[in-house]
Amino acid sequence: MTFEAGQRFGDYEVLGVLGRGGMGSVYKVRNIVSNRIEAMKLLHENLTGDTGFGERFLREIRVLAEMKHPHIAGLLTAQRLEGRQLAMLMEFVEGESLQDLLTRQSVPLDDAIRYACEVLDALGYAHDRGVIHRDVKPANILIDKKNRVHLTDFGIARGADYQLTEAGNTVGSIHYMSPEQIRAEDLDGRSDIYAVGITLYEMATRKKPFEGQSHFSIMASHLNENPRPPIELDPKLPAALNDIILTAIQKDRNQRFGTAVAMRRALDSLRETKVEVAAAAPTVAPTVAPTVSVVPPPPPAAAAASSRRGLYMGVGALAAIAAIVAVAVVAPHWGRTEAGATPQKKADEPAASVVTRPPEPAADRTSASNGEPSVAKPVQQQPVVRSQPVSAQQGSAPRPAGATGPQVQQAPAPPAQTQAVPEQVQAQAPPAPAPAAATTTVKNPEVERLRDRLNTLAVRFGAVRQGLENLKRQQAAMGLGTRSDFLSAERQATRYFDEAEAALNGSDASKAAERLNLAERSLAFLEDKLGR
Repeated sequence: MTFEAGQRFGDYEVLGVLGRGGMGSVYKVRNIVSNRIEAMKLLHENLTGDTGFGERFLREIRVLAEMKHPHIAGLLTAQRLEGRQLAMLMEFVEGESLQDLLTRQSVPLDDAIRYACEVLDALGYAHDRGVIHRDVKPANILIDKKNRVHLTDFGIARGADYQLTEAGNTVGSIHYMSPEQIRAEDLDGRSDIYAVGITLYEMATRKKPFEGQSHFSIMASHLNENPRPPIELDPKLPAALNDIILTAIQKDRNQRFGTAVAMRRALDSLRETKVEVAAAAPTVAPTVAPTVSVVPPPPPAAAAASSRRGLYMGVGALAAIAAIVAVAVVAPHWGRTEAGATPQKKADEPAASVVTRPPEPAADRTSASNGEPSVAKPVQQQPVVRSQPVSAQQGSAPRPAGATGPQVQQAPAPPAQTQAVPEQVQAQAPPAPAPAAATTTVKNPEVERLRDRLNTLAVRFGAVRQGLENLKRQQAAMGLGTRSDFLSAERQATRYFDEAEAALNGSDASKAAERLNLAERSLAFLEDKLGR
């Protein structure tokens, strides 16, 4: 049963189609009795009799029925249309998905961190109730008109009372799946933390950490490759954020944050550090000969008033400015020199050894898409890429970039100059293009069903290939070669999977189904021989 805009059924009027996929369709509907706008998720009628899809849809209904959280799109009710077709009526979120937002523009860093915190709030609530989402990704994160997050699609969530799939039959989204999910191992909340880390990486850099030409190459990257640190892609990212992301996406789950709450605390620590630095940092005007102009900083922001550390930093900054003014008045014999000249140091003046790199002021980080000019900043040392992630102990937070101790990155002090040279203000960035009009993409249900099957088989094949690689190493260590029928089956399965994926990309469902059948035959042979 499908519906079109304007059609009525029972107490509902269909206002439009929000999306269609291989499993079902989502409609925007109005409850005629309450006049409330809702979202109706409907399982495709031809899948109603499919035990796997039917149980998955029913599981999502029951999982959502047990949860009520401001950052989870809530369930209103569920029913069977005409006594047979399952329908789920949910809270309607007026806005767009994070995936759509990322395809249109970059996300301001403060928003990216807050989105991640709100997703972690929702996951922490779910994990406390024994529910693991298992499919956290930008497409399942909705941003409403008030810029708040709503986590959706618990369709493959595993609850405490539900057994979702058999071993080797895991489902999920390839770019965001944890290594243990790819290996079809038992999962816990740290698998969701991995997906949040991947999503935060993408928000911070607009790139995914693992890319490839096929599902198999992407899965291999999740299992075996280390991603480029985000700070290498964007040197303006805070070093502490770089460490948080790398900790969240560690391949060994024991090295990640232990809970969603622990990762949330780490991000909160980073946000508080940025607020304190912004409140305490003085504003110093460039020196213009022959006078020295010093602009005192504004009073500390109210957000930092509760922090004694922020107050002390502000007082220290004012004292430093007073010292600068005193030097300018009492020691006029220093005078002016040509721009860039280095004054002769006094014999008894101690030499500065190192300086700690200051955190970047939050005001300097401006999204390229907002159309505002970028303010030129003083010349700084490039950020240092951290080689080690922050501590992953439960409840622990990474050290701020400016904290003292053995982990602090330090850089040599730049040579002093007697006269600051005002920098050129960069050209104003062109205004951001107008958002593209929202469109509804209608997908072929058969192609989407085969794509789900491809993903499932790909996960099984990834686990088999890992076992086959272990066997190859063991045989080589004994001076033996791997059986030719094993190698032949591996090559055939790889080719059939690639051809199936190409057929699906071309919407050729018939050819894709044929190639998947051949791939599954080779895969079953390897599973049987390797005892998986």
